[in-house]
Order: sequence, then structure tokens, then C-alpha cells
Amino acid sequence: MNLFRLKRRDAVLLGTALFVAVAVLDWATSNALSVAVFYLLPILLVAWNCGRGWGLLFAVGSVATAVAQAMPQSSYIKPIHLYISHGNVLLAYVIAVLLTGMLRKLYNQERFTARIDALDRSTKSQGFSRSADQ
Repeated sequence: MNLFRLKRRDAVLLGTALFVAVAVLDWATSNALSVAVFYLLPILLVAWNCGRGWGLLFAVGSVATAVAQAMPQSSYIKPIHLYISHGNVLLAYVIAVLLTGMLRKLYNQERFTARIDALDRSTKSQGFSRSADQ
């Protein structure tokens, strides 16, 4: 299974399963151990295969889950500090999703204009005609 070429349905299902696994891990650990970096795997998987909208949805869901998990046992003096801390994490997730979208666009352009087909390593007709003209 190639994680970079999943169908939308498969990517959302796998991303949701990974998201739930990380959320359970986050719930099982204390607030002293941050598992925020592990939320990036489902976020980036879904953002790559399904687009920015789905990636942003998973990013907001990840931060909401982390905030809901941290609220009962919060060690912050004021709740605003908790929201600022998780707002920074959300900002990092949003930047990662936007950069993943740009990278996917460039990747698709490169695959479309490549002279050699990535699947069977044969020369594309466009590349062949360009080589013949030179």
C-alpha cells in the first residue's frame, strides 16, 4: 500500500484510525508528556491524499482533542494560557497542512511533465518528440 496514492476514502479511514490511536495515547499519558507531534502523521496523511480542507479539519480536531484532554487536569494558572499554548500548536499544524498542499501541487506538476513515466520507465511521447527535434 502506497501512502502517497491512497483513495480519498482509504486516506480518511486510515487517518481517522491513526487519529484515534494518537488520541488514546494522549489520554493515557499525563500532560507532562506531549504527544502533539504524533498528531502530525494523520494530519499530513489526509492533507496529502485528500487536500487542504480535510487536513485543516484533522488539525482542528487534533487541537480540540488535546484541549479537551488537558482541561480537567490542567496545570496552567489561567485557562487563557492553555488556549495560547494550543493555539501555537494549531498554527504549526495549519502551516504544515498549507506547505503539504503546495508540495503536493508541485509533485503533481512534476509527474505530469516528466519525460520518463514513473510506472513503467518508458519515455513519454512528449519527451521523445522533444529529443527528436533537437
